[in-house]
Amino acid sequence: MTHVNLALLRRLRYAKRLSRKAVGEALGKDPITIWRYEKGRTPIKADVLFQLAELYEAPLADLYTREEM
Repeated sequence: MTHVNLALLRRLRYAKRLSRKAVGEALGKDPITIWRYEKGRTPIKADVLFQLAELYEAPLADLYTREEM
């Protein structure tokens, strides 16, 4: 099973020196929504994940973590 690597999302945002507000503006989302994504409180839809990968200049595959069963 795969899940979004939430810790990596935060680290990538920090590495780009972007605030949640700046990411929200780039995605057309509220900064609170970005916080919810990073905390795992709101599922991230595929189209948003693609936008985040592009914004953070990261391969989409890197945004996932694989859990062993």
